[in-house]
Amino acid sequence: MARLRETLPTDEEGIVEEAGRSLERYHDAALANDVDGQGREVTRLNALIANVWQSPPGERYRGSERFDCWHSAADWLLDQTAARDGDVPMYGQRGRFVLEIAGCRTDFRYDGIFGICGGGAHVIDLDRPFYSETGFRSFQVCPHHRILCTGGIDVDDYMARVCEAQLRSAQGIKGDRPIKLHEPPFGPLYWRGNQKFGPDDGWIRERRNADPAWRRGGFLAELPDIFVNGIGVKVEASGQMALVL
Repeated sequence: MARLRETLPTDEEGIVEEAGRSLERYHDAALANDVDGQGREVTRLNALIANVWQSPPGERYRGSERFDCWHSAADWLLDQTAARDGDVPMYGQRGRFVLEIAGCRTDFRYDGIFGICGGGAHVIDLDRPFYSETGFRSFQVCPHHRILCTGGIDVDDYMARVCEAQLRSAQGIKGDRPIKLHEPPFGPLYWRGNQKFGPDDGWIRERRNADPAWRRGGFLAELPDIFVNGIGVKVEASGQMALVL
């Protein structure tokens, strides 16, 4: 690793450019089911992250005070090389895009190559059934060893298949039986004394007001047939979401 680091850029611009090229090679290797090729790029990206963190040779857990830890440096680099919101990313590349899982439009956040679980799935349509009662579910789409066996399929197809397989496993579904979906509204249940409350999707709509993807021109706000609890939504000139009553 130390020798490899010496051959790689140490300035931020150079590191980001090299990481982008490395992710392209990782993506190509994943499509080709090239285990060795993926492994080389994982090692290369690890070395680039070490250069970002400025950790001493041979030490992964000590580096620049700019970052809390190696994972913070990795997050920074993956943010710099992320796909544009709304675009399907490459394998290993961080991205946020619309993914259909079990017939449900999903705001999917892929953490990229060094993700722990790696897949965060948020409900889009608040007036339609969804596979999570709360409107959110995490998926394990990033293997610990960082090596993917994709069969040569596109990223969105791969993610949908992996997520649906995990839903089927969690629900104990065998054969061709459909995945169980939950009716709206979505949100956590809570108790106050002996009284049960929820679910309530108000917290989801509140978060959307502060989310650029849901504001005017955002890739989610521009989707067709966006409704909240069966009521049409429009984006006002200010960028705020408004109910159409």
